[in-house]
Amino acid sequence: TIHIHLPTTTTTIIIPPSCIYALLLIAILILKAFINTQFTYRQALITLQLRSAIACIVFHCTLFPYNNNRDTININNTTTNQPVAMTLMSVDADRASGLTQGLHELWSLPLQLIISLLLLYIYIKYAFLAGLIIVLLLIPINRALARRIQTASIAMMEAKDRRIQLLQDVLHSIHQIKAGCYEDYFASKLNVYRQQELKGLAVKKYLDALCVFFWASTAVLFNTATFSVFVVWAGGRMSVETVFTSIALFGMLLGPIN
Repeated sequence: TIHIHLPTTTTTIIIPPSCIYALLLIAILILKAFINTQFTYRQALITLQLRSAIACIVFHCTLFPYNNNRDTININNTTTNQPVAMTLMSVDADRASGLTQGLHELWSLPLQLIISLLLLYIYIKYAFLAGLIIVLLLIPINRALARRIQTASIAMMEAKDRRIQLLQDVLHSIHQIKAGCYEDYFASKLNVYRQQELKGLAVKKYLDALCVFFWASTAVLFNTATFSVFVVWAGGRMSVETVFTSIALFGMLLGPIN
């Protein structure tokens, strides 16, 4: 019997911490993508169900009005014409279906804001208050823009309802209008309502552009004010980790701030 002893060698593989952090970051991103996909799917499903339920209720009131008049519907003891019913089923149903997202933002945005501000305090101390003050000063401007957008939206929808109502009346009485040669008269009235609707739409879009401008400038103003106070008044040192980490935290603040 011949026994052969082979030398055994043990090799130790040392994984640097940077590779571990990179793998953890990849795993977190994959988990985040999976959770976001499931959340988006569930939220879209609930939104679709809510919008369908509202449209069915309005359509049921249109088919079976309480006052036995099919030209009007009765909702909450108020009489509404058919163009308003179409608006309820199209525009207002979409806005009401956004309630699900608003409920989640009600608790998630303050939590995200608190965590971001706490991490900013760890890196740059009280210097972040300078950017926060600028954001607070922009709140009245955003509030005024939001009110003006709401007013323009209401005016636009009212003009749209009048235009649809007049167009419906024209289609119902098209033979009498043709016989009396009233085409130009009703066409001019339709154009007036259409111009009013387009005017409200134009005001809304211009104000939306201002909102986008303030949204884009908020990040720049926040970064500039915070880093200026951190360097000039607090006497801090602008290192790589401080700058990039603070910019990433500023990006997290954009959602709650807007």
